[in-house]
Amino acid sequence: MKSGKAYACRTARPSPAIHSNLFILLGILFLVCGGPHAVSASDFLINPMIVQGAVTPGNSETAEYTLWSKYPGTYEITVEQAWPRPGKGKNPYPVSEWFHLDRTEVSLEADGTTTVPFVVTARKNARGEVAARLTINHKPGTEGAPMMVSTAFSPVIYVTFKGTEDVRGRLKDFAWGYLPETQSVKFAWGVESQGNVHLRPREEILIRTPEGEEVKKLEIPIRNLAFPGETVFISETMPLSELEHPDQEYEVELKVYYGEIYGQPDLVWTAKKRGRLDQKRP
Repeated sequence: MKSGKAYACRTARPSPAIHSNLFILLGILFLVCGGPHAVSASDFLINPMIVQGAVTPGNSETAEYTLWSKYPGTYEITVEQAWPRPGKGKNPYPVSEWFHLDRTEVSLEADGTTTVPFVVTARKNARGEVAARLTINHKPGTEGAPMMVSTAFSPVIYVTFKGTEDVRGRLKDFAWGYLPETQSVKFAWGVESQGNVHLRPREEILIRTPEGEEVKKLEIPIRNLAFPGETVFISETMPLSELEHPDQEYEVELKVYYGEIYGQPDLVWTAKKRGRLDQKRP
């Protein structure tokens, strides 16, 4: 199981009970936004924050969310389509067709925990991927609870239709540029998804001397999602002081791992360029 990006800095108290081994649960928690007299950053948790799953067309899978609150309160849960994007032509997979929550309103006692089961259903001709975003709003006015801002906790669920995934794309425009004001170099590139599922790229930048000796390795965690037909642009900045000889020529190799979340770790793009890092783009 791979851990997704952490959207907060504390460990979630509840632990999810998952009824299907097809679901990979990523990211553990999300914290309420602060404000005057708002609850503190650890007063509400939802687990998991990100769901990445696969369902075979014609089947259904069940899992659940776990909610915890320090104070008594009632929460409303709504669901909206995240992919295919609303308003982008006819939607072949309305969220009401493939995602069903057992409850859309939950009440919690102080230090209380509850679970909300959900079902994902894939029709027989389903292809590619769908995604949805949940919005969880606190209903104000609960006696004994501090005032909360009416804000959205936004768990996300990505569902691919197993066996129909087309994991394709391309790496675009790898280059770098010298930033004299900060004495650093900025590497930049684009990732385009050309298949029917989103890409969640993870990158490495390897800096070598012309003789092939590796002198620096940058590991860039997953930051951006590229949905089908879209391109995301990614950058990473490195101070030149991290190189012993910043004024010499180097070979720079970029590796982009883009198939790992679909069980295809060998899908890697590479790009190589040679030049000085203390000058304009090569």
